[in-house]
Amino acid sequence: MPFKFPCPSCEIALAADEENIGRIGRCPKCKQKFEVALSLARPAPQEGHAPSSLYSDLLRTDSVSGKQVWFESYDRGANYYRELKLLRYTDFLALTFEERQRVFTVPGVNDLKTVGTIHKLVLLDFDGAHGGSSFRGFSKKVKELFGGTLPFPIAKAKLEWVYRRSMARIYSRGLEQSLENGGLNSDAFPYRLFTAVGDARTPPSHLALENSGLNGTAIYRWNDPFLQCCMPPITDMCRCGTICISIEDAAAKGVEEARKWQRTGTPPNRPHWVKWPEIDPRWELEDEEFTEDDIPDLILQAQHKDPVIRGGVFWALKNVTICCELDDPALAESLGSILNGALHEPNGFIRKAAAEALANLAETRLESRNRTAEVQSAIGMLCDTDREKRVAAAQTLATIGAGDELTIPALITALRDDDAQVRSKAAYALGEMRADAVTGVPGLVVLLDDSRAYVRQSALWALYKIGPSAKDAVPAVLKRLNDPAKTVREAAAAVVRLLNPEAAGGRG
Repeated sequence: MPFKFPCPSCEIALAADEENIGRIGRCPKCKQKFEVALSLARPAPQEGHAPSSLYSDLLRTDSVSGKQVWFESYDRGANYYRELKLLRYTDFLALTFEERQRVFTVPGVNDLKTVGTIHKLVLLDFDGAHGGSSFRGFSKKVKELFGGTLPFPIAKAKLEWVYRRSMARIYSRGLEQSLENGGLNSDAFPYRLFTAVGDARTPPSHLALENSGLNGTAIYRWNDPFLQCCMPPITDMCRCGTICISIEDAAAKGVEEARKWQRTGTPPNRPHWVKWPEIDPRWELEDEEFTEDDIPDLILQAQHKDPVIRGGVFWALKNVTICCELDDPALAESLGSILNGALHEPNGFIRKAAAEALANLAETRLESRNRTAEVQSAIGMLCDTDREKRVAAAQTLATIGAGDELTIPALITALRDDDAQVRSKAAYALGEMRADAVTGVPGLVVLLDDSRAYVRQSALWALYKIGPSAKDAVPAVLKRLNDPAKTVREAAAAVVRLLNPEAAGGRG
């Protein structure tokens, strides 16, 4: 009689006849060998562990594959998702945390029709795939619906976050309802293991929750008021999750309450709940704004025939122009043309957003002009007869001179100044320009023979900052390894290690 069991190595489902017990088998997937034994088979559910009718209730038949899929949580989660109220993003940001749990929105989108469309597509994708959905298929449907491009201001990354967060909400809410209605929360799975993604976009407070549970673990009681309030996804862009775990699993991971429960067989009279963490994890939102790199794509979408999409474009441009500096003249001209043209749009929202974007650009240009004037003034002071002014000018250029085409030539000239402090400050300022100051390398090499040790050290520091582009200076730097001043020798060694590791190793 055949029996089923998982592969001991990769957990793939396998089957064997009882006549093969004791023989050596090989997994077709991971190729690992194992001895066929009845002990490999998964134990059947014990009677009394949960109502016998519960298991049949938790199974559904997939209309595509014909297989039974465990957990009615699919249906419960979908019903929960259908009842979410659709809301504009600006309205969503004004809600309390509790109110946010009952609504659906899309970051940056203030058109209810677009929000509703995305909401419907998520549900259709989930329901049609019975839990086997993918962002690729969902994104394709969105593009088809919106004429081949994603509707702005829904950048692809944001759309993926909306999709994955929605799926997480459907699964987690549906699973919780199924477990609670079946009585499994208080018996089979009374604990939740919190898991955070742990990448650069994960808020610190969410990472902290992996050490804020019972006995310093990531485990919480399922009915802990804190967990009920902060059940992932916590914020509007949270990608954290929870895993249902048993008493045995919690005990193995260090939860003292679970160990006593497992040892005595008696649930605790007063379940342990955790204290609220010092950092509130509910208000660390992960909204990502548009950047200057998105401007070309936004300009392309600004001519879209759909006024909703155009409105999103100018809403995004209004925000991105607050702090961006357009160094590309062609891009700046194209953006200015688009914004000026939008001032004649019949849609008042678009006109207002375009006007605000133009105001932001004007303010940025004014700041840029002021900085340019300050840089030009400092360049002029490098030739002043007053030594203190020349030193101050070099210091100013080290701070704000990067990017001005006249800064580096002026500093190269200052390397030959009669005053040692001016020469030192000019070398330091060139170092701040990094690889852009490669034309200053010959002048810095000359300074390596300066009579003042601190000038030689400043020149070496600048060569180090310029980096590999200063490799031609290595022969001169090698001579400084025997410099009388210890600080110069150490600086020279650092430059050699960076520009010519072989030479540095040979001298070590």
